[in-house]
Formats: sequence, C-alpha cells, structure tokens
Amino acid sequence: MKQYEPRVIALANEIAETLEDKESLNAYLFYADKYKEEYLQKILDKVMSIPSEDIRKTRGALFTYLLKNHGKKQEYSGD
Repeated sequence: MKQYEPRVIALANEIAETLEDKESLNAYLFYADKYKEEYLQKILDKVMSIPSEDIRKTRGALFTYLLKNHGKKQEYSGD
C-alpha cells in the first residue's frame, strides 16, 4: 500500500468530509496525490456551489467527473 504524505492525507480527508463521501476516501487520496491542491480546491468549491437538486447523482460523482474530464492539464508536476 502506498504511503501518502500528511498534506495529501489531510486534503483527501477534507474533500471526503466536504462531499460527505468517506466511502471514497481511497479515490480522494489518489486525486490529492495526483492533482495540484489549488485545482482540487477549485473543483470542490464549484461542486459545493451547485444546489443539491441540480446534481443528478452525488456531489462525489460530480467531483470525480469534473476532475477526470477537465483535469488532464492540472496533474501534479512535483516540487
């Protein structure tokens, strides 16, 4: 199993808590390690700004959709 940095773990937990989707924590760990924090925060803010009645599935599903379809240029390039 991969060892994640504490900042990655904290970010993944924040995403999971905000989206009320602790079941997908492993996916959020992967995303927090792969994508830039600023980009993840931007997507999270966008998802949370959408009214619940306008979301077809779940906020977590929308977050993942937006990441996978708009995040190719935002992948983490390292420090």
